[in-house]
Amino acid sequence: MRSGTVIYAALTGVILWFASVVGGWFDNFCAYHRLPLAIAEHPAGRRLGRDRLQRWSEALAENGCGWATNVSLGFMLGMTPAIGHCLGLPLDVRHVTLNSGILSLASTSLGRRWFCEGAFLLSLAGVAVTFVLNLSVSFLLALASAARAYELPSHENAELLRGLLRHFRRTPFDFFVRPRVDQRREEATTAML
Repeated sequence: MRSGTVIYAALTGVILWFASVVGGWFDNFCAYHRLPLAIAEHPAGRRLGRDRLQRWSEALAENGCGWATNVSLGFMLGMTPAIGHCLGLPLDVRHVTLNSGILSLASTSLGRRWFCEGAFLLSLAGVAVTFVLNLSVSFLLALASAARAYELPSHENAELLRGLLRHFRRTPFDFFVRPRVDQRREEATTAML
């Protein structure tokens, strides 16, 4: 608790959500300004080849959101400690992937003594807390954004959240394991009726 893992993991959840907002904005920007079409029909296609520009255009249309999300996430995760230092705030990030890698590296380099003292289990618990906070904070912010976009009343938001928690208590694996294709089709058909 003294390491600030809970606070920094929640802050990282906010960063994850904001990176997805940047990715969505970039995807909308590309669609609104028809950038894939502009790339496909660019005059440089005479020299570079129309097929090449068409592939670049399709790549931007299919992957632009992911590229923007990943690039912005990398900058935000990397710059948060530096911005905190400039502002005089002790800001840091705790991302589950980064901390899992650090834990793996530490466990291979520190030898058996580290396992015997219990530090490994404590570190593993920290990664688990980081995982839960990264996902839950970013999910709740995304849910709040979607609710605002659809102008849902606050009592419906609360009911939606309660329903999600009930479903998680009954079948938590539904949130981590992808359903079979047939099951997804059946659920989609049921939802449409």
